[in-house]
Amino acid sequence: MFIKEDRALPEYTQLHLKMARFKGNDKNEFIDSKMFYGNAFAIYKQAQSFLIQHLPIAGKFIPGVFERLDEPLYPMSALREAIANAICHREYEQGGGNVSIAIYDNRLEISSSGGLHFGLTAEDLFKEHESKSWNPLISSVFYKRGLIETWGRGTLIIKEQIEQAGLVSPSYTITNNSVILVFSPERQVHSGSVSVNLDARQQYIANIFFHNPNQTYSLKDLYTLVSQKIDINKRSFKAELQNLKNLKLISTEGRGAGARWGLKKKL
Repeated sequence: MFIKEDRALPEYTQLHLKMARFKGNDKNEFIDSKMFYGNAFAIYKQAQSFLIQHLPIAGKFIPGVFERLDEPLYPMSALREAIANAICHREYEQGGGNVSIAIYDNRLEISSSGGLHFGLTAEDLFKEHESKSWNPLISSVFYKRGLIETWGRGTLIIKEQIEQAGLVSPSYTITNNSVILVFSPERQVHSGSVSVNLDARQQYIANIFFHNPNQTYSLKDLYTLVSQKIDINKRSFKAELQNLKNLKLISTEGRGAGARWGLKKKL
């Protein structure tokens, strides 16, 4: 809990945080990779700093507020809870154990060494379940320090905050050696009475219309806006626009080169 960073190695190799921002959706190539050794509080802070540095920024407009609010794609309150859970409930007996953060284009994974205990399953974690900590002394200190909300509800809080942010629910992957919490950038968008999920690329395009509901765009102007931030060819771009139109999120006026694209007024 309190060891100084210069003593973590070589005595406590399990006090290890691995962080990587990968290019694409696999581990073949990374944009940034860092390793850190230190006490639980230092790991907690370093993990947050890496997430803030590398997560995409999602802009949103709040009624009555003039300026756009820019925040990380995933709510930091949920990510802080996830990091604290990984630190509190992981297995520390293994010398090579760690907490790890992996950011991909299509997901974020926060994992910790060791499996689930006390007969819990992945499905149980997002239901009301009995409060039991594998490392009760660490959990107690984090709770008293105000870094976790309350025992036994951490995973429920994460799910609630992610869904309140408009994102699809996170999920757990359990292996023999690790517990992996997976966040998706897909958002749940309501079209009439139907809910649809948009992937990250579709969400970025849709946000242009959501943030400027009274503005219309030519196809050329739209492609210029999107291609500055996303690597997408014109054919794929047109297909994504048609997908959003089929979902009744956007509409067109006119035909050919003079057509204008805008947010559908009545959903």
